[in-house]
Amino acid sequence: MSETLSAVFPLRFGSADDFRRVESMLREAGFTEENVCRILGMDDMSDLSRAEAEGIDLSGVDERLALFIRFFLLTETLPRFVIECAFEQQELDAMQALDLVRLVEYDEQLCYSPVFLYPVAGLLVASDRYTTPEGTIVEEAPDIVFPAIDEGALLFLRIISKSPARDALDLGTGSGAAALLLSPSAGQVTASDITPRSAHFARFNALLNRCANVEVVEGDMYEPVRGRSFERIVSHPPYVPAFGETVIYRDGGDTGERLLRRVVEGLPEHLRAGGTFYAICMGQDTSQGKFEERVRGWLGETEREFDVLFGLGDTKSVKRFLAQMLLRRGAEQSHYETLEQTLERAGTRRLIYGALVIHRRAPGVQSEPLTARPDILKETTGASFDWALRWHRRRSRADFFDALAQSRPRPAPALQVEITHGVREGELVVRDLLFRSDFPFPALTRVEPWILSLVLKLRGEQTLTEVYETSRAAEVIPEAFALEDFLQLTATLVERGYLAVDDSFPES
Repeated sequence: MSETLSAVFPLRFGSADDFRRVESMLREAGFTEENVCRILGMDDMSDLSRAEAEGIDLSGVDERLALFIRFFLLTETLPRFVIECAFEQQELDAMQALDLVRLVEYDEQLCYSPVFLYPVAGLLVASDRYTTPEGTIVEEAPDIVFPAIDEGALLFLRIISKSPARDALDLGTGSGAAALLLSPSAGQVTASDITPRSAHFARFNALLNRCANVEVVEGDMYEPVRGRSFERIVSHPPYVPAFGETVIYRDGGDTGERLLRRVVEGLPEHLRAGGTFYAICMGQDTSQGKFEERVRGWLGETEREFDVLFGLGDTKSVKRFLAQMLLRRGAEQSHYETLEQTLERAGTRRLIYGALVIHRRAPGVQSEPLTARPDILKETTGASFDWALRWHRRRSRADFFDALAQSRPRPAPALQVEITHGVREGELVVRDLLFRSDFPFPALTRVEPWILSLVLKLRGEQTLTEVYETSRAAEVIPEAFALEDFLQLTATLVERGYLAVDDSFPES
């Protein structure tokens, strides 16, 4: 059986003391992402949906933390006397004032929480729950507030830059998690969503996390912030191709790109020069071009003002994508045939998933705009994209190689060297030599042994010119390898994350 999501929003806005008391209770009990994952044996919060409540042992866990896990995270219905014995009256009053504790209608000796409350990215976030106190599944409503703990949401929270920004906009905020994550690094954050339900949850979560610089607005796309611009814009728009009845948090139009395209088309008006946009999305490589090239076209006449990076996380053929959709959603075969025809008309060759980052260049930059598609890992963060954009600005300088020649590189912290030995004429010799790095993006390069010898000489003490001259004198470098070649090689090693240069190395 299933029940429809209530049109009456859960959660109430109590006093500031109520919010502070509840937040302090949860944090003092250790209700953190790290503790929850350790206790429940999960790699990250996205594993929660696969955790079996019956097999979870909380016997050795602090009493309050165990109670919060059962009540808010596993959404168990508990005896009223258990709740009343676990909390002081002021604490219980605060939870009731925020509507975090309710009595079951048919049995007032039982208590439940009307929301799903979980720790993520250092935050405490409330979203809609999927079951009733009786354990029946709540029917998926179009405006359901989706929890920010599936793999896509966690990746979104990771790839958002945490560097300082004057102001930021979170489009389609949902629970408000991304806006709250931006709060410590941005002077002012605006969280926008089309649904009143999401706005309601986002306001509650902002108060619970004491994010006083977060304002929540309601409306379609950029409508609530018309005439305003931002240094940082983030969005996790719905991107699943829709058929039949749509769900607001999930469905992105007939091919899945409609909402993302609207977001990108608004960047020329709302993203200031020097600002950056971050999103997790699914797109398509089509007969008209690669996804990131098509995104550049959505920017219109101003497209040369922008650098476009798409961090590739996954690729699917059209048939594989449709097969997975059929297994997961179980709609009628005719719906999938219609979707297949729609994708064919669009010239879709493959569907790709990952992180879209668009940077608006500072005025006066004359170099060719960057359009690139690096691979990303599950662990990739916004720092990787920030570094790549910063490095591109450095590479774009007319005096780049002059500055690089005077820099003092050193091995990057992410560098790994893999050496394979083999036997040749009875002696152990190096057969293969690989450089590997996962920052800024995953890279693997086969190199000659003399390159490793050079890298070992780069300790941040000598300039590249000095290293080149001493290495040439020692006949470490091949005779035909000029200084220009050496600088090109070094730039490539830096770009792939094998070498690091000082932050003082000029950008612009």
